[in-house]
Amino acid sequence: DAIVKEGLPEMIGRFTDMLNKHSNDDVYSLNSKMQDACSDIEDKIESINEVLEDTPFKENTFLQLRTVKIQAAVLKRFKARVKKLNESTGEDANTIYKALKSVVEALQEAIDNPRREESLTLLDPRYQMQFKALEIHSVTGDILDTLNSSGGKSGGEKEGFAGMVMAASLSYVLCPDGRSKPIFSTVFLDEAFSNCTRDTAKRVLEAFEKLGLHVNLITPLKNVEVTNEKKGNIHLFSRNAETHTSRCYEITWERLAQKIREKQAVDEMKAAARKIG
Repeated sequence: DAIVKEGLPEMIGRFTDMLNKHSNDDVYSLNSKMQDACSDIEDKIESINEVLEDTPFKENTFLQLRTVKIQAAVLKRFKARVKKLNESTGEDANTIYKALKSVVEALQEAIDNPRREESLTLLDPRYQMQFKALEIHSVTGDILDTLNSSGGKSGGEKEGFAGMVMAASLSYVLCPDGRSKPIFSTVFLDEAFSNCTRDTAKRVLEAFEKLGLHVNLITPLKNVEVTNEKKGNIHLFSRNAETHTSRCYEITWERLAQKIREKQAVDEMKAAARKIG
C-alpha cells in the first residue's frame, strides 16, 4: 500500500515512456543524419558539376556527374526495422523495446564487423551511392554517352575520362564543409597523360585548375610537352648509371626544348648508324 500511495507504479510507467521516447528519438536522429549525409554528397557533386560544365571534355561536350542510390539488401532490412519501430509508437512498452532492440542489433553487428561490405554500406553514406558520368553536348544538351567506367575506351579516352573524374573526386575530398574550393590543394600526378593527346591533357589540367587544385606532374621527358601551356616551373631529375647518383635542377622551357632537339638528333644519328651497319 505504501508503494502504491507513493506513486512508484506511476513513476515506473513514466520512466518507461521516457526511455522509449528518447531511445526512439535517437534512432530517428541517426536515420535522419544518414539521409542528410547523402544529400550533402549530392550538393557537393552539383557544385563540381558547375565547374565541369564550363570545362570542355571533348570538342563541344562536357561531363556531368550523377549519383544513384544503391538498393542494397542490408539497407532495405535496416529501413524495414526502422519503419517497424516508427509504427510501434503507441504500442505497449514491450513491443517498442523489441522493435528498438532489432534496430540496435543491426547497428551493433555492423560496428563489430567494420570491414565487411554490408557494414560499410550501412554505416557510411558514401557506400550507399554509385556514380556515373554523362557526356553532354554543350549546344544541344543531348546525352552522348553514359560512362559507368572506362571500359571499352581507348587509352587516351581512358586517361581523359579518368583525369576529369580524378579532379572532381579530389576537389570533393579536399574541400571542407562550407567552402567552394579546397584549402589543401597540392596534388602530384605520376606519369599522367602518357596516352592522351595534348589537347585532352590541356582540358584535364584546366579542370584541375578551375576546381582549385595545384598540380605537380611527374612525367617522363618525352611527355613533358603536355604541360608547357601552363608555363609552370620545370625540374628535371637525371641519374648517372655509372656512379648511381642523381641530381635535380630547374630548367626553362627554351632550354628544355633545346635539350629535346639535341636528344632527338642523337637518336636519329644512332638510328642512321644502325641502318648503315
